[in-house]
Amino acid sequence: MVFAYAVESNPYYRLLKDHERQVFRIVMVDGEESVVRVTHVDEEREDFIYDLISTNLDSKYCRTPNGSAYVAKFPDLVSAQLGE
Repeated sequence: MVFAYAVESNPYYRLLKDHERQVFRIVMVDGEESVVRVTHVDEEREDFIYDLISTNLDSKYCRTPNGSAYVAKFPDLVSAQLGE
């Protein structure tokens, strides 16, 4: 039996969607902990686009230009907390 992933079932989908353009602290499955500004949440693609503010994995971004936007899939998101 195959189960389809429904992005609406992700506990962080509504939080990010309702607070686009806000700053979040996020944790990804690869252990990355970042502070990001979520610029867009896409239900159809099951991902979100963000601007990176800071991260514990600087080496992951060493070859990308400053000011780049990034995309992450909701299944890879472990936690998200609205910044203060």
